[in-house]
Amino acid sequence: MSLPRARGLNHITLAVADLDRAWALWVDVLGAQPLMRSPRSAYLLVGELWLCLVLQSHRRAPDPTDYTHLALTVAPEDLAELRARALAAGCTEFQPNTTEGASAYLRCADGHQIELHVGDWRSRIAALRGAGDLKFPLNLALRPGPWLSSV
Repeated sequence: MSLPRARGLNHITLAVADLDRAWALWVDVLGAQPLMRSPRSAYLLVGELWLCLVLQSHRRAPDPTDYTHLALTVAPEDLAELRARALAAGCTEFQPNTTEGASAYLRCADGHQIELHVGDWRSRIAALRGAGDLKFPLNLALRPGPWLSSV
């Protein structure tokens, strides 16, 4: 009998001070698909991920020294243009890329940190394996699966 577990990421909610500005970034610049908009919120799809923007005018911005961020998958040929469009829309870069795969690390006007990333978990694990920096938690090492051989 297996234990109950989370079956996936359902949605991410971002509190924003200006819904129009956040909509412009996520829909007009980053290409999210709009699902719904009300005076206080908007639902978008980023790939298959449900992203909720919720108006919270008196919010505290996230700590700018924190590395917590959302990483969006982008095609290699789209990275430079998406980065330039996000910067033109008011985002700033919060760090240079120091990991596997081409990336741009951006902070939006609401303080949310967004990585535009070329690659996925497979390419990241392959890079860690190549650097000799690959370590697995004990439970993963005891339960190898087909995913391990494809990396």
